[in-house]
Amino acid sequence: ISEFDPFLKSHIEKYGNAGAGTPSYLSSKICEEFVQLMGDCVLSEIVGEVNMAKYYSISVDSTPHVSHLDQLTFILRYVSPEGHSQERFLKFLPIESHTGEVLCELVFMVLGEMNIDIANCRGQCYDNAANMSGVYKGLQA
Repeated sequence: ISEFDPFLKSHIEKYGNAGAGTPSYLSSKICEEFVQLMGDCVLSEIVGEVNMAKYYSISVDSTPHVSHLDQLTFILRYVSPEGHSQERFLKFLPIESHTGEVLCELVFMVLGEMNIDIANCRGQCYDNAANMSGVYKGLQA
């Protein structure tokens, strides 16, 4: 991250290996908190852009994680005020069930947490699995 921020780069160069007894604020806990704050800031910008655009489409897919956990990926597509189409990743969410009902609840939960109105959703994109695409009461249905 420091290669893109001169202030952070100078801080790391000055305090990164200062030795025992000198606080550097570069512990794993601090770094994880910093990354979380940056992620929250980016997500807030994306949500602001989506709400400014008003209409959007959602893409949801299930992917296996290396730890054998299934995750849902949430991606939104919208048009910027400049007229450029945007595609933004929102989050991964672990899932334990692949039923259409559970997936629907998760989509509504994620959009609700981000204050994105489902009524402004103009398109849905899922893989062709029955639980996503509408067959047998899938998410799209």
